[in-house]
Amino acid sequence: MVKVLADFKVLLADGNRHMRAMTKDALRALDITDVAIAFDVKSAMDTLRFNRFDLLITSQHGESVDGLELARQVRASDKDHVRNVPTIMMVASKNDDVREAARQAGATEILVKPFSAKALYASIAAIAPHADIVNAYAMTEWSGGPRPRSRF
Repeated sequence: MVKVLADFKVLLADGNRHMRAMTKDALRALDITDVAIAFDVKSAMDTLRFNRFDLLITSQHGESVDGLELARQVRASDKDHVRNVPTIMMVASKNDDVREAARQAGATEILVKPFSAKALYASIAAIAPHADIVNAYAMTEWSGGPRPRSRF
């Protein structure tokens, strides 16, 4: 089954307006336009409980969103569609301890800031259902398609 990125529904939980804008721009470059915004952990959890998303993207430490706490609450949810949502945690450091904390909290993928649309695409491709995703970027001759990635 092929999942077209344009059909992805994403929840972006980040309190920083600049980070939200940059992340939305990167998602838009990947043809993902169905993006809901949450400004704190409570609103993110409420949004997740009442909606189904293909992906959650959050910052490890944001202005009003503690991504570690959000990931822990997501993984502890009694609702399967919440507990199982793939989560990309944006982190500001390549430090192994920072990345391990994100993984322990429940992040599916780690994305080091600053990042490009290409790096975001690689993270999404790594966790997408069946890993069969198609978008305009991946189909261009110059992209070379998704690159093999390291553990982090």
